[in-house]
Amino acid sequence: MALRTHLNPLRLTWTVSAVVGGIALGLTYGFKEPVVPDADRIIRIMLVTSAALFILSRLLLLVPATGLADRLHRWWLDYMLIAAGVIWWTLDRSKTSVILEVAALYNLAIGAGSVLLAGFGGLLQVSTYDLVRPAGLRLLAGAVVAALIGGTVLSLPACWDGPYPVTWDGTYPGQTRYELAMHFLDCTFTATAALTGTGLAVHDIGCEFNRTGQAVLLLLMHVGGLAVLAIGTSVCWRLRALCGWGAVDDDTSPNGIRRLIAFVIVAALVLEAIGAATLYGMWGPDLDANFAEQGDRLFASVFHAVSAFCNVGLTLTRDGLIAYRGCYAVYAAILPLMVIGGMGLPVLWELCRRLLRHRGLGLESLSRHSALTVFVTSFLIVAGALLLQVIETTPQCQLRNPRTHTPGRLVIPASQSRPATMPLSQQAVERADAQRMRTMPTGQRWLAALFHSAAARTAGMRTARLDESSLSPASRFVLIAMMVIGGGVSGTAGGLRLVLLFLLIGAVFSKPIVPVYNAGDARRVAGRQQALTIAASVAFLMFVLIGLTAGTLIYRETGSPQACAFEAVSACCNVGFSTGLTQQLSVQGRAVLILAMLLGRVVPLALLLRCRQVPVPPPPGSGPVVILPGEREPKVSASESIPLVEPDRSESSEGTS
Repeated sequence: MALRTHLNPLRLTWTVSAVVGGIALGLTYGFKEPVVPDADRIIRIMLVTSAALFILSRLLLLVPATGLADRLHRWWLDYMLIAAGVIWWTLDRSKTSVILEVAALYNLAIGAGSVLLAGFGGLLQVSTYDLVRPAGLRLLAGAVVAALIGGTVLSLPACWDGPYPVTWDGTYPGQTRYELAMHFLDCTFTATAALTGTGLAVHDIGCEFNRTGQAVLLLLMHVGGLAVLAIGTSVCWRLRALCGWGAVDDDTSPNGIRRLIAFVIVAALVLEAIGAATLYGMWGPDLDANFAEQGDRLFASVFHAVSAFCNVGLTLTRDGLIAYRGCYAVYAAILPLMVIGGMGLPVLWELCRRLLRHRGLGLESLSRHSALTVFVTSFLIVAGALLLQVIETTPQCQLRNPRTHTPGRLVIPASQSRPATMPLSQQAVERADAQRMRTMPTGQRWLAALFHSAAARTAGMRTARLDESSLSPASRFVLIAMMVIGGGVSGTAGGLRLVLLFLLIGAVFSKPIVPVYNAGDARRVAGRQQALTIAASVAFLMFVLIGLTAGTLIYRETGSPQACAFEAVSACCNVGFSTGLTQQLSVQGRAVLILAMLLGRVVPLALLLRCRQVPVPPPPGSGPVVILPGEREPKVSASESIPLVEPDRSESSEGTS
């Protein structure tokens, strides 16, 4: 307790140092022109303050003497760098600014690294409810802080390409303040979409942001995606053990989960590199004007590979991937990355182990969780593609299919993706007609249906128009259902998740049998009940969040009720599909979607963390056979049969058999 009390001033000093240093770096490199009088002197004072507080935080580590050796062993690099900086400053005073900026940057880096390592270490341990509950709150607070920091950085002029959308010399009182607030809100919206894996955007990322801003979005996408992968992997391995759906060789110990998370992160980077290499030759100014001048193929390939694998859906192109719907790389790289990222790499980990016959176990030993995830994912993608194909090829059978007289539609004007060679209206009509799924050639329509069926499970990319003038209401209903279902628990997808959906369906259609069992059997049943409780909680809160978001948008915004509901489901399930309503949202509507995206990503993860408080039950076979809900009673011989002892339901013991 004494050590914990002693460390509070250390954390406070370190935090203030990092915040002051970050603000100073933002003022130095975020603006092309000084925004305050005597900016250089103010920035110098802030950098000196940050460095002084950082040195003070390291001096506080030297007291008390108890445990000093451990602290020096952990933070020896900081003391070495402080000494090197002091020596450098003594020898060459002209490098003072460089030394201070490097110190501030290092302070931010080790702060972020410490937070990530602390979170990673917490995923490896089984915690009590008293620790799990604040972990969920810290996860939400961390997501909010990261979104605000990302929005602040993106709103700086250094991240903006072309004229800055804020007039510093306003023509009326309050103009600069209003424009700056709106600009910050839009940038925070974009940063939240990147961090939470939601492809909704109010900016043309490839045109309005320069390479620095796009790199910030790439970092946010990667941080958010890898964080969800790490949390989902840890949670999934425990959740499937609680359900009794794990493999016989699952290792739920801290070392086993550590190895699994390491494999997941390395495999994610390898898959993204392969996807980027496949996409490298696809980009060009002939298909999209955003690549006319800054067509960096390498950056574009990495950006879209990360966006696809992390199931974000943000693109550098102006109309999603519509202009590239005929390129093979879209279906050879982006489509597989979306599917693998949505299922989760622990499933890939187990498939690799079974194909390599690890410990002599082949595909016949594949866990129930992995088998169901692979089968249901494939089934949903194929079934969704078939439904979209049938619906979009039979417009004559649908009385509500988009027509000019359909009431309540949100008509979105077609955007111009390259310089016009004919009058805009004629070109827009022809281009929009070619981009609709129902008017595409048969081969392209099948590919578009397959792509959108996979992307609806929270990838958010599109190769066809989704506005109300282009897609049938029945097709949008299919996409809504796919968005709500989502992907695997251990993947980057959102929604209800497949494992939780399996648990809920099994609870509805199964008839539980209540035998008497020993302590090991009781733990297995308790684990199943705990997993079912988590699934029901996630489903209830997700539907409440979707209902509140949809109701707010319907009440406030100008779009049709179906467009508002579609937008709400897309935001809450972290998908990114839109009928075109996003860019027309009011200030209140954008604030609601920011909150919906954050809660839609954090709330399910916070609830799933509760499985860490339950000890992993022993594997089946360690005691009498337990008949769990939804499972068949095993057939055993007379010599192997174990008599079941029914519980005494009377007050006396005469009914015991």
